[in-house]
This record gives sequence, C-alpha cells and structure tokens, in this order.
Amino acid sequence: MAKIVSETEYNQTMKAIEPLIAKPEASLSLEEARLLDLLSTLAEAWEEKHHEIPEAPGHRILQHYLEIRGLKQADLQSILGSRGVTSEIVNGKRTITKQQAKALGALFNVSPAVFI
Repeated sequence: MAKIVSETEYNQTMKAIEPLIAKPEASLSLEEARLLDLLSTLAEAWEEKHHEIPEAPGHRILQHYLEIRGLKQADLQSILGSRGVTSEIVNGKRTITKQQAKALGALFNVSPAVFI
C-alpha cells in the first residue's frame, strides 16, 4: 500500500484534501469520495506517526482546529447547536457529546476520539 514518506508529501496531500472536504458530502462524485477516503487514510497514518497530538481537553483541541482552519465559533453552530451552546463547548464550560464529536471528526477529518 502507498504511504506518505515526507512532510512535503503530507503537505501536498493536505492541499489535495482541502477542496474535497470543502464540498458538501452529497455533491462528491464516487471517485472524489474514494479519493478523499484514501488521502485521509494516508494523511491520518502520517499524522499518527509524525504529528502526535498531546493529551489535551476536547475544547482545546477544538480551539486548535478552529485556528488552523481559520474558522470561527459561528461556523460550528450547525454542528454544535445554538450560539450559546457552541460558545460553552469551545470555552470548555460544556463537554462535547459523542454525537458532536462524530460531527467534528467528520468536519476536521480526524478521529472523533480526539474531542472526547
């Protein structure tokens, strides 16, 4: 099986993934969905080996992903709920549910476990 062997290849893979995850899932062609799945698997394997995420509370990891993606709390309201609930989750005042973790995992293309 193919694998990512350098940071450069990883960065190229992430650039290829970005336009695919920006599309609504329902609008992806079968080929695009398969490509996204393959590239995500390759990127995840590289990240697990080379970009180990230290133990951190779910809301801190969420804050990190918001920052690196250039997203705002408002961008998560459709996933997390009202503005108040979203704010409480992002600021660590409310825990992330399993359902929300699954949705966040899909959005950020990571395992939902990182948010729990």
